Amino acid sequence: MIGVFVVVLASQKAGQYVFFTMHTSPALIWPATGISLAAMLLWGYRMWIPIAAAALIAVLTSPIGQPIPVIVVATFAQAIHPVVGVYLLRRSGFENTFGRVRDIISFILVAFITSMITPSLVVLAHLATHSLMSTVLLTWTRSWAGRVLSVLVLTPLILSLTTRPRFKLSRNEAIEETIVLVLLSALLFVMFWTSLSADYATLFSYSVLALLAWIALRFNLRIMTRALFILAAVSMSGVIIYHGGPRPINEQLYGIELGLLLFMPIFYLFAVLSDERWVAARSLEVAVSKLDAENNYKNEFIPKVIPRQLAARSTNSRIISECPSTSPKNTTRA
Repeated sequence: MIGVFVVVLASQKAGQYVFFTMHTSPALIWPATGISLAAMLLWGYRMWIPIAAAALIAVLTSPIGQPIPVIVVATFAQAIHPVVGVYLLRRSGFENTFGRVRDIISFILVAFITSMITPSLVVLAHLATHSLMSTVLLTWTRSWAGRVLSVLVLTPLILSLTTRPRFKLSRNEAIEETIVLVLLSALLFVMFWTSLSADYATLFSYSVLALLAWIALRFNLRIMTRALFILAAVSMSGVIIYHGGPRPINEQLYGIELGLLLFMPIFYLFAVLSDERWVAARSLEVAVSKLDAENNYKNEFIPKVIPRQLAARSTNSRIISECPSTSPKNTTRA
């Protein structure tokens, strides 16, 4: 619990720092939401305690003071959000391995729906206390978009890192995975951390989409979660730190958020469909290898056993033929 409390609190303070220092509105980077949902999926509903405690401390130490009703409602909302999310996922038969299409569809729907809880309750609390600093639509949409993105990026990544894969990648597949992820990272670095993106933005964009499609076709969902995390982390950090381009930082970040929210569900579905095909093919390979092993054992066992049985039968037949007959017809009375 202490580890979850520390990680959630640190992620919330980091989100506050970026939001208030960099003035990123309407973009909101809020990793605590995805971390909280993953923690509760892994360790159960009791994780609401460190999540609520971290949310309370984060709101109390916010750079902008909030009325007491807003503090109470924000703490409750951030704690109840993962509880509702886990409940809905468990009711739908969700598995942490994302091994089926229904798992990723349920997860995407729950991410988009339950992320409405916190912004809705907090906006109502602000309206009730007359402390709303922006319009209702702006406050609600930026909070909702930031939380949905956090769940889509971080929750599958954490779950994939903490669950055992059904099949291990071969040596060649592992090498190919490393090469593709390195290429993706390098391409994103050039795109968001250098000035070349201004002249070759279209080329870079199509290259990134092509690499993501290659990952979805060739690998499983675990690799796709890492690729999408690299995409979100490198692109957003590049905009915040390098801040290239003529547009303001908040517009660039918000554009990246909207693009990620559009493409991430598509690539997740694409990857899980390919993953099912890959798992079916790998399961067939395992079954065929077991069958071949049994056939080989049978082929080695039969030549050894059958000659022994034939020899034993011939020996028994010879013994019987050599023994005198003991039938009543051949016996004489004394």
